[in-house]
Amino acid sequence: MFSADLSYFPLAFILVFLLYAGIIALGFWVLYQVIWRAVRRGLREYHGPSRG
Repeated sequence: MFSADLSYFPLAFILVFLLYAGIIALGFWVLYQVIWRAVRRGLREYHGPSRG
């Protein structure tokens, strides 16, 4: 009874791991974009517009 259920455990574990890793990576990417945009805005306000 349990042998059929346990045979899917590695596949389910990998799929859940990839799902959570993707969600975490997306969160870090959004956080990076927000922080980088704020840093550029702060630099622009502090130094003025870039000339290059």
